Amino acid sequence: MADNNSSINIASNNRNDSLKNVDTQYEFEKTVIGNNNNVVYKENQNIVQYKGFKKDVFFLAQISPYVIRKIGKKNVKIVGLVSFISGLITIYLWVSSFNYYDSSLVHNFVSAHLTLITYCGIILFAISFLCVGIKSYHSNTTCKNCNKEFAYEELENPDVKDVKTADGYMRTIKRHYTCQFCGFKETISFREKIKDGRNSFIK
Repeated sequence: MADNNSSINIASNNRNDSLKNVDTQYEFEKTVIGNNNNVVYKENQNIVQYKGFKKDVFFLAQISPYVIRKIGKKNVKIVGLVSFISGLITIYLWVSSFNYYDSSLVHNFVSAHLTLITYCGIILFAISFLCVGIKSYHSNTTCKNCNKEFAYEELENPDVKDVKTADGYMRTIKRHYTCQFCGFKETISFREKIKDGRNSFIK
């Protein structure tokens, strides 16, 4: 009778061990880097939920209202597009300066002012990306209830959920915004596929 009980216990232990090993190749490690004050592991550690970090938008929050007020919403897009195209032209001129068989007037001018052309291209690209950021910030912070511009504030840390996959993990970020004028609340979700299997958690 004792032999039967021991065999039953061994079979039960083997079954438990097999259950523990299900999907272990997709588990998260126990070490969490970042804002780990509330970390929850679920389903054999395939899913990890935690609080992320609020976006650092101090620079855009300061400059965006000023730029929008000075040149207008439509002109921000135009300035960004023109700056980007101009930046591409400067790159073309910079590349063409290495064509030693070209003796045209434009080639000679660019070759003589190569440093100036390079700095102009960098500045133009910087302006174009800045305009894209301003336009995006303006759109994302306009209240859908009262239509006030630059109204949303992220008052709490976002909720983050990482689902482990074979080649990395799928991250879902839920950011919570509150209108500082009417109190309207909105949650905006973002999803991204991260192929790197390391836990490089959100900042």
